[in-house]
Formats: sequence, C-alpha cells, structure tokens
Amino acid sequence: MVGNRFAVLLVFLFLASAGFAQANDVAVSFGGTFSSGVSGQQFCEAIPVCPTNPVPRSPTPAFSVEVAYANRLANFRVASLHLEFPVMFATSRNTGILDPGFTTFFFTPSARVKFLPSSSVSPFLSAGGGLARFFGETKADSKGTFQVGGGLDFKTRLPLLGFRIEARDFMTGRPEIPSFNSITSGRLQNIFVGGGITLHWR
Repeated sequence: MVGNRFAVLLVFLFLASAGFAQANDVAVSFGGTFSSGVSGQQFCEAIPVCPTNPVPRSPTPAFSVEVAYANRLANFRVASLHLEFPVMFATSRNTGILDPGFTTFFFTPSARVKFLPSSSVSPFLSAGGGLARFFGETKADSKGTFQVGGGLDFKTRLPLLGFRIEARDFMTGRPEIPSFNSITSGRLQNIFVGGGITLHWR
C-alpha cells in the first residue's frame, strides 16, 4: 500500500515537471553512508549479569550509490529552483558483530535550490521526503524519511558534463527488522557523503 502511494506520487510529480521546458540534469555519486546518535543494549554473552544502561551502537559505514534526476522549474539568475528525485542505495551494514546485516534503499522527491547557477561552481541545498526500505536477512520494513542536504556543482569545458560533491542526511524511524532488535533509539540518521559526475541537457 505504501509503495503504491509513492508510485502515484512519483508519476504525479513527473507529469507536473514535464510541463516546463527547462534544463534537466542527472547526477551519479559514489560514497559512504554513516549513522550517528544510535544507542542500544550491550552484548552480554560472557557476562553473568548484563548492564541495563544503553551504549553507543551506531550501524557500521557502508559503500553507497546515489542517482538524482532534477528538472529546473525556474531560473532567477542568482538562484534556480529544481524538482529533484534522489534515489540512494546503501550496501550491507550491521549494528554489531553479532547482529545480521541489512541494506537500505531511499527515494525522496525534493526541492533543490542552486545558487549562482551560471558560475563555474554552484552551491545547492535540497530538502524533501519519501520512503526508506530496509532489507534484513529475514524481514524487510518501510519507513517514511526526510532528506536534507547540500553540495557543490562544478562545471567543465564540456557543456554536458560536470562534477558534484555532496552530503545528505536521510532521517527515518527505527526499522522493525532483526538487525535493530537490540537498538533502543527511535530515530536513525543515514548520512551519505560522496561525489561523482553530472550530465546536463534540455
């Protein structure tokens, strides 16, 4: 049901953006995903009495890939407004050496503001919301997610080609999968840091 709703939202936003004869771009970035601020129960297999106070248990970092398509809706010279569709995939992580691994998929339609779009270096900010899907070894779970991030776009002498460095935070609730059985935090930050190439066309 949740997946169907987001599919309808994607089609609606795509049709809305198609009415604007504006520039398009797609970025492919490679990097890592990190999580901070997570706590959980201690491992006590070799201890007769297990302490009850939570300890830091952040998921391990993972190699990640992000693809983001964007359509420019308006250009105000000093800044431009874009409708953006970031998709990010984080490879296997775990919350401890005894916990099973999990992978994560994020899809967050967003609004992106690019500053100084005609210059050789253009900072940008992005914010939006969508769906996160956590895949454990025996169970999967979906969570709503809020994405906020920013970065720098670099132009090259080739009109179609550019480069990007960026950081995004995909914030979700605690997924209901076995990897998080010992985690007590109710929220999870998934911070993607990476860089790659951009392609531009009309």
